[in-house]
Amino acid sequence: MSKHVKTSGDYSIEVADSGRITLNTGPTVGEVLMTGNLVVNGTQTTVNSTDLEINDNIIVLNKGEAGSGVTLDEAGIRIERGSLADVQFLFNETLVWNDPDDQTTKYGAFVLKDENNGNIGLHCQSIVTGGGDLYLINAGTGVVSVSGTNNYETQVADNLLGGDDAIPNRKYVTDYVASTIAGADFKKIRDIDTDVVVEDATTNPSQPSTVKVRVDGNNHLTVYDNRTEIHDLRIHGSTI
Repeated sequence: MSKHVKTSGDYSIEVADSGRITLNTGPTVGEVLMTGNLVVNGTQTTVNSTDLEINDNIIVLNKGEAGSGVTLDEAGIRIERGSLADVQFLFNETLVWNDPDDQTTKYGAFVLKDENNGNIGLHCQSIVTGGGDLYLINAGTGVVSVSGTNNYETQVADNLLGGDDAIPNRKYVTDYVASTIAGADFKKIRDIDTDVVVEDATTNPSQPSTVKVRVDGNNHLTVYDNRTEIHDLRIHGSTI
């Protein structure tokens, strides 16, 4: 039988200190409906439900903070994992990073870690910077590395999707330089206007094969197949 209680003023239920108030809807799935705002005062609120649905698009944590930043340095969400270490998505006030837009030092950043302060991974498809530079900040001797792929250095060259924007690793650069030098024909060694130039008649049939040495823009030595010329001095066989 339904019951309806209506008062003309406030309604209060009070139990003994540390007592409990139970709203029992029976052994089947019932419902407790509150048509107004719900204010819970206490140190801990526990919700033992299988599915929790919230209409708010923004959930506020650490409400009432009066300090400059999070007083306890961190605030966020924690997920239990049974026998494994719980994981957390936190905002940490002590993390320092550089803002590439104005080259200033900023404090406070999001961090993924477990309850033992061990960092955990992030799985995502893309990182968007809004048109600004992307800084990968590390400390000590840390490096940026790509792992888990098959022969990444060959994928850089063959990846049509990445195109010219594909980022090479050290192995790619090492292999490229080694293969280029192994099959390269360097015709000139040069520093500003001092150089050594090699020309072969095979590539330029109208000219003889020569090795020319130029210093400060002036040719001082020319070596031919059958003679050598140094300034005005010509050495041909045993004749000077």
